[in-house]
Amino acid sequence: MRTKMKQSLSLSLIASATVLLVSFSLSGTELNLQRETEGDGKAKSTAQPKNFPDDTPVYYSGGKRGHIDSCRRVSDEQKAKGPNTTYGEMVKKGGLLCSRCPGSKLNVEREAGSSQKSSGKKSKDRRKYGRKGAKARAAWLKIPEKEYDPNTKAYCDALWMRVHESDCPMLVLKDQKKVITLTQADKEGWRIGESGQSGRSRCCFKGYRRKHPEKEFTDETLGITQIMKSGKLKWHQAGCHRFTVSPEHVPMTMGEAMSKTDMNPYVCIHCIERGPGFGMPDFEALKKRPAPSEFSPHDG
Repeated sequence: MRTKMKQSLSLSLIASATVLLVSFSLSGTELNLQRETEGDGKAKSTAQPKNFPDDTPVYYSGGKRGHIDSCRRVSDEQKAKGPNTTYGEMVKKGGLLCSRCPGSKLNVEREAGSSQKSSGKKSKDRRKYGRKGAKARAAWLKIPEKEYDPNTKAYCDALWMRVHESDCPMLVLKDQKKVITLTQADKEGWRIGESGQSGRSRCCFKGYRRKHPEKEFTDETLGITQIMKSGKLKWHQAGCHRFTVSPEHVPMTMGEAMSKTDMNPYVCIHCIERGPGFGMPDFEALKKRPAPSEFSPHDG
C-alpha cells in the first residue's frame, strides 16, 4: 500500500514539474518574442557623427550648409579652386555640413532614416511637401489646437493663396486686401497663416486645424520647365523663386510637362509648398519674357 502511494506521489510530482517546465518554457519564448518585437520597433542606429576638427577644410559660401572635400555635392569646379574656409569658421557663421557629407550629423541622421525604411518600418509620406515641408507641417500640429469663430476675417494675399489674421505681422497694406471668412478660406483651399518663400513658417491662425484640403496645381496650371543636369525635367509655376528664368526654359502646363515621361518629369518641391498663386501670365506673356541683358564692362 505504501509502495503504491509513493509511486502515485512520485508520478504526481513529475507531472507537476513537467507542467511547470513547459509553462516556463512557453513564457520564456513569449517574453523573447515580445522583446524581439519591441526591439524591432525601437531599433536605433549606433552610428555617431564624426567630431570634425575646427581646422578641417570646408567649401562654404554662406547660408545653412557647407561641404567637406569628400562630399559628392562638391563640383569639379569647386574642387579645382579648393576649400575656401574651415569647419570652425563655418560653424561660427551658423553653417552645418550637409546630409551628404560623410560623417556629418545630418548624414548620420539621413542614413538612420534610410535604415528604418529598408527594415520595413513605416515612415511618413513626404512626397507631397518634401522633407523640410513635411517637418514644418508636423511641427504645426504640436501647437495646441485652438477654436476660431468660423466668421473670423481672413485677409488674402495678392500674389499667393494665403490668408492672414487681422493682427498678423506679415500682413501689409491691410486696407487694400480682399477679406473673406476663415471658413470660406478653408473650403476654397487657401493656405492659412503661412509665410516665408516656401510657406514653412506659421505667422498667424496658430492652432487652427483645417477641415478641407489645400488647393493644388492642376494639369492646366501654367509654368516653366527646366532641364536639370541629370536630364530630368523640372516644372515650376511662373514666379518660382528657386531659379532664374532664361530663354531656353520652355513654358508649358504642368500636364504637358508630366506627360514627357522619357525625361522623368517632376514638380518643384518649393512650388508645391508655397501653393498656387495669382501672378500667372498667359502663354503669350511667358513667351515674350525679356532675355537677360548681357554684361558690358566699362572702358578702363
